[in-house]
Amino acid sequence: MKLGKSRIHLLILLFAVSSLLVHSPPEAFAAEEGDITAVRAKILGNHLEHHGHGAWTSLVHLDSDTYVLAFQSGINKSGISTFTISPDGNTITELDFLLHDTSNSGYNSLVKVDSDTVALAYRSSSSGIIKTFDIDSGGDITLADSLTHTTGSGGVYNSLVHVASDTFALAYQDSSLWMATFTINSDGDITAVRTETNSDPTARAFSFTYGSDGSYPSMVQVDSDTYAVAHTGPNSDGFITTFNISSDGTTITEEDVLEHDEINGKSNSLVQVDSDTFALAYKSSYGGYISTFDIDNDGDITAVKTQSEGNNLNYDAPPQPTESWGKSFVKMDSDTFALAHDEAGWGGRITTFNISSDGQTITKLSALQHDTDYAARGTMLKVDSDTVAIAYYGGSSGGSGGIISTFTISIEPTTSSVEEKKSSSDCYDCEAPKLTKVEVHVSSSPFDYVWNFDQKSPYPMFDDDITPIVADPGDEVEIILELTDNRTLERVYDSGTYTNFLTKPNDMNTFYANNFDEYGKVSTTYYEWHQTGEDLVYDYDNTVEWSEADVTIEESGELDNRVCCNLDGLAGTFTISFKMKFLQPMQTSDVWVQATDRSGNFFKVALPLTLKISGNEPLLFESKVNQKVLSFFDESMLSEVVSDWTGTSQDVSELAKILGIPDEQLPPWVTNLAVWVSEDRITLADMIVSIEHLINN
Repeated sequence: MKLGKSRIHLLILLFAVSSLLVHSPPEAFAAEEGDITAVRAKILGNHLEHHGHGAWTSLVHLDSDTYVLAFQSGINKSGISTFTISPDGNTITELDFLLHDTSNSGYNSLVKVDSDTVALAYRSSSSGIIKTFDIDSGGDITLADSLTHTTGSGGVYNSLVHVASDTFALAYQDSSLWMATFTINSDGDITAVRTETNSDPTARAFSFTYGSDGSYPSMVQVDSDTYAVAHTGPNSDGFITTFNISSDGTTITEEDVLEHDEINGKSNSLVQVDSDTFALAYKSSYGGYISTFDIDNDGDITAVKTQSEGNNLNYDAPPQPTESWGKSFVKMDSDTFALAHDEAGWGGRITTFNISSDGQTITKLSALQHDTDYAARGTMLKVDSDTVAIAYYGGSSGGSGGIISTFTISIEPTTSSVEEKKSSSDCYDCEAPKLTKVEVHVSSSPFDYVWNFDQKSPYPMFDDDITPIVADPGDEVEIILELTDNRTLERVYDSGTYTNFLTKPNDMNTFYANNFDEYGKVSTTYYEWHQTGEDLVYDYDNTVEWSEADVTIEESGELDNRVCCNLDGLAGTFTISFKMKFLQPMQTSDVWVQATDRSGNFFKVALPLTLKISGNEPLLFESKVNQKVLSFFDESMLSEVVSDWTGTSQDVSELAKILGIPDEQLPPWVTNLAVWVSEDRITLADMIVSIEHLINN
């Protein structure tokens, strides 16, 4: 029997309706790893346009949600701005702008010095300049210092990095490629260490062996004193050179050189994949490439996936190769990477990749064209775990000048159809440091408080077993933390101790109010040690004196009585000591501690103790009328008089005069108190309390 057309149409309609009633699992529509979503972008029409030209950008994260951007502010002018960017990328607000140079300028490279200071390397006219800027908690910008490190045609294609403490290194192009070093302190003062123009040959900048025709340097840190620079060399070929740079910047030693592309190596952006694997995004004559390398702690370079080996990834091949003006490569998680770049016609694009920890596998995941008009000389920065911001020049063919856009990038598969997530053994560093031991010492106490923890968790559980510790004003309290980690302890990046938790005072600077206890109270007294940059010390009432944190790392690959070994084949301990002297009483408070490694893994936990600075208990009077409190006596004069009191050469009238009370209120025997002070039998405070009690009763 044949069905008529109307019945066929009806069956098709019924099938379509029934299929809509069968709900597909929501995971089927979830984002895949590397998927890119525009949050604020030119293609959405909600991007942020800021000052002038907006080219040669360099963007750094200063603190919390505050970011600093250096850029070409107008034709041949240099500007610097501050912004807040919310973690989800939805809100971008400009705080301040400073035009700091009106000469022919560009090629910016910006780094953070400490929580309120940044350093900028750039080209001004025909000179290479280093400048520093102070930035307050509201984002206001002030020029701190300036240093010209080279003249002529120098200061082009800058790559500035922090070395150690107050030492910084700069790779830049003059007639060839150079490495210079400087010191920059927390006030922003700049001192040349090794510069190209120095007359002393031992203090001159280092000239790259294969630095002729050198441009587009991208420098990253390999370990504490080893650095890798991707750059062009002779004939604009692609090179990587490694260096050893001493912590004071006085010694620069070239370790190894690898020519990885014999055709071209421009627009370099080098990132670290794991401890000894690095990935490079760059432009060759045949389009955009991703290559990988092994670089050990001695600086030895081995090609893994390169153009010379013929096995790297050509992700943007002709006839539409990536333009050479800019690339910015960012690591999103252990194996997901995002690249901002311009394309044929100079439009803007983001491409994501999966790169294995050994560099053997490079897979292109997704791509998004966020600007169809123009997007050159940009920089990208990670804002949150899955959010990035791009600042670039969008000024051609009807485009605007400086642009900031934001995007989210899915950093792991969320659909049920993909393979099971990689085990933790495939991740280079997925574990937080672990707290193994805590010691607390009070200078006036005979007790030593010591806690040892097992290694099952970085978050030891204390239940209700809390030890109250009481100290007096003037006592020194020392808190010693002992840590281990699954990777080398040299990767412990920062550690802090937090106490004096209070309801946030109305006038407390919001920048410092970001350490909370379980009840939402904020720490008003804390010390944060940072491996790079200045330590952060804060005390709201200025009643605590902190000593500089003391750090000791004992680590070895040789077996002994310790539990051995971590994933780097090492065992040992990271010990940090925090010392504080309380000058005034403090109410009972928790003490929290934290530590973070270079991969961002951290713990933050309350210790099994409370701390109280007791001070002298106030006198309780039966009558609250006409009480006399000796608050305004001349303490220095009184101390001087009492220190050599004999009990016979002075009478009570001199004591009364210093205290500002009639001498008839003091009986002669009070002079005995002064004698006891001079003999260190009682304190000056004890004497004052006794006299107050006497005159009020």
